[in-house]
Amino acid sequence: MQAAKFKIAGMTCSACVETVTKHLKNIKDVSKVDVSLTNEAVKIKMLESVPIHVLQQALPENYILSEQLENVDTTGQEKEKTDLQQLFPLFLVFFYITVTSLVLNRYTGTVSGFMLDFMGIFYIVFSFFKFLDYKNFPGVFG
Repeated sequence: MQAAKFKIAGMTCSACVETVTKHLKNIKDVSKVDVSLTNEAVKIKMLESVPIHVLQQALPENYILSEQLENVDTTGQEKEKTDLQQLFPLFLVFFYITVTSLVLNRYTGTVSGFMLDFMGIFYIVFSFFKFLDYKNFPGVFG
């Protein structure tokens, strides 16, 4: 697997990032695309090396790829996270909410009380994560 990093011009918003990502992922040998709006850079992981002119042709005209910033052969260096590893934080939060709801209802034992507490704690935790990344939240969940 090969990784290459390019400068990209013409991006102005998060919608541009999504457009560039979508177009580059459609290329045959491209396996992963990471676009940074603030750094004006795009990191592409490829199964086979793809020439820059092929990448440029896949993009709309207002986006311009230029000079390769770095080219690293990542074979065996970086292992991809499995789906379970990526979802571990979600399971951890779900476990925390469930245990907290059970502890709050240990004496009453009613399902309606448990669900009321579960939904309340879920709302509070979800709101907390929303405010951690308030700028990008509407784009992800909108």
